[in-house]
Amino acid sequence: MAKRRFIAGAKCPQCEQQDSIQLIIENNVERIECVSCGYKQTQTSRDAEGAAKGDKESIIGLFKPE
Repeated sequence: MAKRRFIAGAKCPQCEQQDSIQLIIENNVERIECVSCGYKQTQTSRDAEGAAKGDKESIIGLFKPE
């Protein structure tokens, strides 16, 4: 089952609608989707590990809830 969370204050890179981006985590894959225009972007957890080491080219966002 996928976990879905809205990202407060985030703007869609395509339609620029604020508060319309949701983060979906399923099978160790992170995906963002805009509920307004349908924009989608995906990254694997391996990309998130690379971003933690300083590789910022392939990251959507690094989300670590406390």
